[in-house]
Amino acid sequence: MAVPLIIPILTCIGGAVVGALSRQPEINRLKEQVHVLQTQVSRLQTTIQEQQRQIEELKIRVNTLKAWNFVEKRRALGITRGYLIMQYGFKEYVELTILQAKGQGISAEELRFFNAFNLMMTGSEIGEEDKQFVKIFISSRYRYQIENLIAMDDGAQSELVRKVEAA
Repeated sequence: MAVPLIIPILTCIGGAVVGALSRQPEINRLKEQVHVLQTQVSRLQTTIQEQQRQIEELKIRVNTLKAWNFVEKRRALGITRGYLIMQYGFKEYVELTILQAKGQGISAEELRFFNAFNLMMTGSEIGEEDKQFVKIFISSRYRYQIENLIAMDDGAQSELVRKVEAA
């Protein structure tokens, strides 16, 4: 009785061994594929980390450029406003010169402006208080033009020259 049981058991074991051996190439192929995929995952993670580092660096550069642009815009705006203050200061200076040449009186504030601007025009040393006074004086009279960055047109400047020639 023991012999008939041994044959089916050996047949099952032999079938399992043959089945396992016949599937071994597929198992090896799948193991190799898993190894390749794990290598690719590691490489991609390294690439992602490098790209993340580059993104952070670019963010820093963008923020730096934004700050630099803001500073430059403010500087350019300051230069433009300074130019406009000088332009309208020149206009006011010429008009006050014409009024004085015609013998008309000017206010004490206008006289202070005239004297301070005259020193600036001759290149003489002018105090900080007088510089601020000129800036405030012109800014108060031509606030709209300066705030909206409206320069005098060439016609207005030519008109000033004609007024001087007529005076």
